[in-house]
This record gives sequence, structure tokens and C-alpha cells, in this order.
Amino acid sequence: MKKTGKMIFAAIATGLMTFGMMGCDNNDDTSTTIINPPDTGDTIPQKPSTEPGLVLIDGGDWMYTSGKANVVIHVDVAKQEATMYRFSGLGAYVRYKTEQTALDGDIITKANATKDWFYYGGWKAAYNFNFEGSDLWMWENDMLAGSSSTTSVSLLEAATISNWTPILKSVPGTYTSVVAINNENKYLYAVIAETDKKLSLYVCDSATVTDFSSLTPKVTIDMISFNLHQLLYTDDNWTVLVKATVTKSGSDYVLEGSPSLTVTKNTIDVSSVTLAKK
Repeated sequence: MKKTGKMIFAAIATGLMTFGMMGCDNNDDTSTTIINPPDTGDTIPQKPSTEPGLVLIDGGDWMYTSGKANVVIHVDVAKQEATMYRFSGLGAYVRYKTEQTALDGDIITKANATKDWFYYGGWKAAYNFNFEGSDLWMWENDMLAGSSSTTSVSLLEAATISNWTPILKSVPGTYTSVVAINNENKYLYAVIAETDKKLSLYVCDSATVTDFSSLTPKVTIDMISFNLHQLLYTDDNWTVLVKATVTKSGSDYVLEGSPSLTVTKNTIDVSSVTLAKK
């Protein structure tokens, strides 16, 4: 049973972050081997004494960012193996998938799964990951459990990864919009110097600023999460979502126009403003 496109994100972190796309990093530090279903009064039967059999998960890359930004789970059905990765950003993941290589810093965390029994309405063969201090369990397609809850994951299709490539090439640059601060028009700039690395927000009096080297940003965000066709920069006070539209032209995926960028709930007295790329 394969379900695609089904994904729950804890914004943003929005979170793999999940791989963003989105998720603030809320670590689940309590280890567990049993996630109880709703109480029906039934007694949990004894754990099987036999070795767990096949884990019923389709092969490929699965993604979720419910508290874990930029996390991807790779499943090898033939070998009955699974590995959980946290990548530094979308570019790192695309490079890893398309070039079959990873540069220093591309992979932040890697955890190989062990197989064990997991109880959820019955004992099931499952993959267990000890990932960044948390126990995470994956069993059957689209189900993943943390310390006290379950979430959905989505199988990434090859076409989805192809869609990301033109976005990565087009996102770096300067975005701007007019905002009202204390009844005065100001110009909000978002500068993405290098995809996956850093986004800086500036508030200026002028609409013609091109050199930001001598200016102090209102905020700098060093890491993004990713989800499908979106990139999300976030910290405790700022959420900056980059959206793009990609269409297929022949065998290639191309970007329609320029990405837009939306800033939400921050310290410059605006609840949400959309910026256009210059």
C-alpha cells in the first residue's frame, strides 16, 4: 500500500523539515518501544519471542518533518534495511540523490535502523531508529511514531526531486516589498546569498538598495527546511516561506516566473508580507 503526497509538518517547522519541507526542531527525548492506541480496555499481549519478519514498507525515500527538519528515511526492501538521514538543506539532498555523493556537512545525522517488534493495535515488524537521542519507529506504509504520537510520511517520487532542481537554481537573490512601520513606508529586503546557507532580512528607507554589506540585518537565519516545492527559513521569531511553481516541459521541469517569499509574524510590526524577487 503506497500513499504519496501525505505529509504532516509541525510548522516549521514547519521539517525533514523536514527534508523542512518544514519544521522547528522539537526534539522528542523520551525513548519508547510501545505507542498505545486509544484505550479499549484490551490488555497488550506478550511480545513475540520470534525474530520480526518483513517490515511492510515500500522501498525508496520517505520524508517527514514533524519536529525533525530535513529528515529523509531511505528504505531498501530487498535488503530489509533502512537509514534515517538529516541533510543540511535541500541542495545537499538533491546533490546526494542526483550525483550519488555527499560533501562535508551535507549529512548532519545518520542512523541505521534495527528491526524489532512494535505494538500498535497488535505486534508488527518495524524499523527502529535511535536518531538524535530519540527512538523513532516506522511500520507499514506512511506511519511513523515518536515518543507519544504518530505522524504520516510521504514517499518521494523521482519527479518530485527533479522539480526541486530549478527551484534551487532560481531562489538565491534579493526579494523586496513595501511595508508600513509606524505609519511610514519602509522597504523590506530578504537576501538569500546562497541556497541552503543563509537568509538575511533588512528594513531600509530606500527602494534602490543593492549593496547590503555595510547594513545590519534585522535577522539572519542559517538553515532552511524543505517540503515538496517550498523552502522554509525559520527561527523563534521569524517564518520565511519561499514558494515556487514548477511545470514539466518535455522531459525537463522548469520554473514558472520567479519564486515569491512570504514573511510571517516578526518584529517589524507586520503579521505577513509577500516579497517579490528583484
